[in-house]
Parts: sequence; C-alpha cells; structure tokens
Amino acid sequence: MKKTAVVLVLVLLAAIFSGCTKSTNMLAWAAPSGSSSVAASKSSGNAAFASGDYAAAMAAFNDAVAASGGVAGSPDSEARYGYVKAYCKNAGLDLAAFLKAYSGSMAPGYMASPGAPGVGSYMLINSQTLPFGMTVSQLENLANTVIVYLKPIADGKCDGVVPSDAAGLNVNLAFAYMLDGILVVADTNQDGTLEYNLVSDTTDQKIKACAVNASNIWTSWTVTVPASNKNRAVGDLGNAINYLNVAISKTPNGASGTMYPQVLSILQKIQTAVQGV
Repeated sequence: MKKTAVVLVLVLLAAIFSGCTKSTNMLAWAAPSGSSSVAASKSSGNAAFASGDYAAAMAAFNDAVAASGGVAGSPDSEARYGYVKAYCKNAGLDLAAFLKAYSGSMAPGYMASPGAPGVGSYMLINSQTLPFGMTVSQLENLANTVIVYLKPIADGKCDGVVPSDAAGLNVNLAFAYMLDGILVVADTNQDGTLEYNLVSDTTDQKIKACAVNASNIWTSWTVTVPASNKNRAVGDLGNAINYLNVAISKTPNGASGTMYPQVLSILQKIQTAVQGV
C-alpha cells in the first residue's frame, strides 16, 4: 500500500521522541539494582538489548517486572522502562528512520472534490496508509503498553530510579496518549481499521474528521463518533498535554529551540476539535 502523507502531529512528536533518545530520554539507566533475581533479569535484559535480541530483552525485563510485583504492582522503574524500550524495538518502531523516510510527507496536500479540505491542509492520519509502517492494531497495542508500563512511574508509584518527572519519560507518555487519543476517534470500534481521516483544514484553522470511499475520495465531513470514544480521546489528549508540559518544565530553557511548544499547540487544537466532532 502506498505510504503517502501520513501523520503531521505524529511526525512532530516523533521528532521529539527520537531526539530525546540522545539526551533526556531515560531509556538508558544506571547499573541494575534490587533483589538478586530482579537484578539478574535486568542485567540479562540489558545484554540482550545491546546485542540486538529485542525479544529476549523483552522476556528478561518482563521477568524482572514479574519478580518485583507484576505489571500492576512492580515498583522497579528500570525494569518497566527496559521492557518498553525492547518492545518498541521489537515492534520495529525506529523513529529516526521514520523521520528520514517520511521527510517529504509534511508537504501540504489536498483532494479536489466536494467537501474537500482547502489547499495547504495537512493530513493528520490517513485511513488508507500505515502510520510508522505499522498496522493500526500494532499502534494501538504500542500505546497501551507504553501507558500500562510507564504511567506508574510518572504517577510516583515506583522506586524513583527513573524520576517521575523525567523529560524522556513524560515525552514517551505524551506520545502514547496522543496516539491513543487519535486512534480511538479514527478507529471507533478499535478493530484495527481506521474509519476516518483526520485533517487539519487551513481554510478555517480547524481539525476535522472525514470519511472517504474506496478510491480515497472525500465523501463527507460529517461523522458520528460515539460519546465514549470522544470522551476517552479528550481525556487521552489532555493527558498528553499534561505530560508534555512536565517534559517542557524539565527541559533546559523550558524547551526553547525544540518542537515541544509547537506540538503542544497542535495537541490542544486536536483536543478542541475532537470535542466538536
């Protein structure tokens, strides 16, 4: 399937997400700590990750999570973050490569048909393409995994080795909640198939949802999103905004010179637009 204009907001947040791996991202940690079995599992996980065996790294870090209280209760922030790091790599999520491959996807585009967005509008998510080269189901699972494993760290329920206000941690959670918030609207029944496109329409500076037919022609700006989906999306996007604000507060010079403020503005617009869908 041809990968055309994909996800502007995902591209922007991916740029931050990718950049954080070089500095503020807390995926790199100190030497293993805790009980001997937990420490041994984390050590194995680090070694497997370094060798590129991400499936083995996932298994080892998950063993550490299980041995220290399970997904619902483990306080070991290193094990939790290690699992997410390995999970993303194993799923093939390489954001740096994504940005390079889709550097041309940020060009404005539109389709000339009744009800089409105006010239210069941007596609936020396209129902006929695969964002990040991953299926929608994979992206939905990715967002859920990041939230389940990392939210307890940000909520201050873990050991503090990875600080709850770490910029990288909060950017990762912002990414996951943003992704979940967009997909719960575009994939209303969560079956892995996007029902709608989300478009930033520059004619009235709003973000809209629209249906398309099999030929990828706009057919309607009028869509019905179940109230439960809408409420979840608004909440998800609110969480994304909050986590990104934490990241901004912990970044030197308040994220000056980064794309954080730009992404924050887009997230706020999407949240407002979703409320009106």
